[in-house]
Amino acid sequence: MGDSETRNKIVVTLPAYNEAGQIGEVLKRIKKVLPQAALLVIDDGSKDSTAEKAKAAGAQVISFAANRGIVEAFKTGLKNALLLGADIIVTMDADGQHLPEEIPALLEPIEKKKADMVIGSRFLGKIRSKSRTKYLGNIAFSRLISRLVGNKITDAQSGFRAYTREVAERLNIHKGYTYTQQMSIFAIYYPLKFFGTSGILIMILGTWIGLSFPANDNLSAMLVLIGVQMILFGILFELINKK
Repeated sequence: MGDSETRNKIVVTLPAYNEAGQIGEVLKRIKKVLPQAALLVIDDGSKDSTAEKAKAAGAQVISFAANRGIVEAFKTGLKNALLLGADIIVTMDADGQHLPEEIPALLEPIEKKKADMVIGSRFLGKIRSKSRTKYLGNIAFSRLISRLVGNKITDAQSGFRAYTREVAERLNIHKGYTYTQQMSIFAIYYPLKFFGTSGILIMILGTWIGLSFPANDNLSAMLVLIGVQMILFGILFELINKK
């Protein structure tokens, strides 16, 4: 492991919006477990001292003049991590919900050449979800993605991830959708089949739940919406691939 740590340049990117109260401690904890890593904070138009706190903790900071949202912050972080020469990129939230102490476990499969991308799961061990509807929807989405890609994914929408430079260079993140859903990116090789089929199945499931269990109308509506989004993903990526 020592040789791979010397060979790989790791950049940890953290989108941040008004996180002055937490970001200094989060960065300190990252440095403790990964002293060799470069820290890159994307200050998404914060109105507090997020940028100053991040700089004081030793991070490079890129600040937006106004809030642009998580997708633009992620894209900017990814682009600049590549410009910094990253071999491995870690993405995580700046509010402390992702534990810096778990980064080595996230990196291990990549450093051992067993994986190109690793997703940290919020649903292994103790569940910390505040919304049962969101929890059930995420579980359903994750199980479907697992079946389609042939690998078990317990949290397909987690923002706590690590991936190789090669994977990062091939990502296509489009404005208007959460980047964590779009980054189930291996599907881009057969987008219409992957997203179209899965979108239709999710819509059918959501409709069935709505008709059979009226009390779960929120879950039903969410699944139908996810299905529509996935079909749109398929059409969009298919058009991109044909260019």
